[in-house]
Amino acid sequence: MVSLLLPLIYLSFISLGLPDGLLGAAWPSMYPGFGVEVSASGIVFMIISVGTVISSLLSDRMTTRFGTARVTTVSVALTAAALFGFSISGSFPLLCLWAIPYGLGAGGVDASLNNYVALHYSSRHMSWLHCMWGVGASTGPYIMGWVLSGGQHWSGGYRIVGTLQILLTMVLFLSLGLWKNRQTEAETSEPVPLHRVFKIPGAREILVTFFCYCGLEQTAALWASSYLTLSRGVDAETAAFFASLFFLGMTVGRVVSSVIMPFGSVLTLAVQAQPVKRAAVSASARVRLRICFISLPPVRMLTGVVFRRTPGIIKEIFVTWKFFEFIDRLISKYVV
Repeated sequence: MVSLLLPLIYLSFISLGLPDGLLGAAWPSMYPGFGVEVSASGIVFMIISVGTVISSLLSDRMTTRFGTARVTTVSVALTAAALFGFSISGSFPLLCLWAIPYGLGAGGVDASLNNYVALHYSSRHMSWLHCMWGVGASTGPYIMGWVLSGGQHWSGGYRIVGTLQILLTMVLFLSLGLWKNRQTEAETSEPVPLHRVFKIPGAREILVTFFCYCGLEQTAALWASSYLTLSRGVDAETAAFFASLFFLGMTVGRVVSSVIMPFGSVLTLAVQAQPVKRAAVSASARVRLRICFISLPPVRMLTGVVFRRTPGIIKEIFVTWKFFEFIDRLISKYVV
């Protein structure tokens, strides 16, 4: 029975990635109906990020009190409810309201499962865990593109992904028994205050690394479809498919790094020095820095310069793929 737990964790991370590319892929079709500017997607994304920050910072305490299984199940259920809320939103303020539970759910799954895998499995499993996120993140925009290409409303894409999340919630609920007797002393220990986390060797470097990495990742993910639609004249359906290729490139990079890295080289430091806190720092740092970096004008300018100086959509995707493959290898080797 315990052997079924790891595939279930992988499945949970696939579900975590599924909604991540939906907003960017669907936004060219969404914003005209809401009567807002194209830049308004940044507001929705920042609300999601704030919710993710809050749940990430509380994840250590919540996991210690309720356990990883319950936190993951409730978090996935929150995400499912938010996705259905997105699908029925008839106004921009309502969309922003549903972004709150979406962010809370995503942060809970991310931080709690990172901690759990860091404690109970090898470093290679951690790498494959993030490959599974890429599988989900690549599939989400593809689903949205399929819905749009069929002449359906963008809300159909959110309903499909929301249904998948509900099914996963049911599976997680039925599998709560698999998680029993798997807690370690680190999981039940007292949470470490944030100011002490910054004193952990390497924590500041992790923050800077994720600052750069997640800023570039989320900028491309959020604006790729809008850029292709508004600047290149690509229809919204095709742009959504192209957006999925960005995540597919990241997934390939993660698969490559998982295969070529020496076994056990990743997370060695984390396992030796408070793995729960180190994994929590990584998850919360991602979302904290994402909020600041995604809204900076220089980031948008840099992205625009790269796109303008690289002719051809296929070449743009290739350049992005190779760049993030390189960054992912560095992070996999030197960072949790």
